[in-house]
Amino acid sequence: ALARTDEPHLDADEKVVTDTLTVTLADFNDAPVLIPVNPQMGTTDEHTPLSVAVGSFVTGVSDPDGSSQLQGIVVVSASGLGLWEYSLGGGYVPLFPVSAAQALVLGPGSLLRYTPDQLNGEVAAVTYRAWDTTDGASVGDRVDASEFGGSTAYSAATDSGWVEVTDINDAPVLAPQSPVMGTTDVITPFTVALNQFVGGITDID
Repeated sequence: ALARTDEPHLDADEKVVTDTLTVTLADFNDAPVLIPVNPQMGTTDEHTPLSVAVGSFVTGVSDPDGSSQLQGIVVVSASGLGLWEYSLGGGYVPLFPVSAAQALVLGPGSLLRYTPDQLNGEVAAVTYRAWDTTDGASVGDRVDASEFGGSTAYSAATDSGWVEVTDINDAPVLAPQSPVMGTTDVITPFTVALNQFVGGITDID
């Protein structure tokens, strides 16, 4: 603590002594702020992949340190029966494995693609935190985002973007077997139940 007195300090010649006190404030990062809005990334059917740019669905991000632009996100989990992939401008790469300890850094221009399993309608989702770049990572890196908020590069809140996959009918499949229905003579009627000779039929639905 600094001692304070209302009396001026005088030197030997009874002159007032002055000095300058300089206080230096160290820069301290504040984590970005993410307001969850649960955005829908799009709709597709069970046979059709869907690609979406990160910047097209991530909203509600601000940075107390002054940036009003979305710097990026870290994906911490994903769900769905199909396949999640990402692209940084070239080909697509599988998103998995992804977790808080192996979070994937993506920028606003990065692409996420979901390929349904071709069998089921569902809701698939990716969960992410906002990222402000102060951890020194680059887009495409894997980072440990287990710690978040405070002075970290990752928002305290998470949000989840989701894809609606609609169910469509798939035709049944018949594997030809040329079944023998039975034997009779030229004057004797012959009757056979359908389930006694029809086989090789499957329905992927």
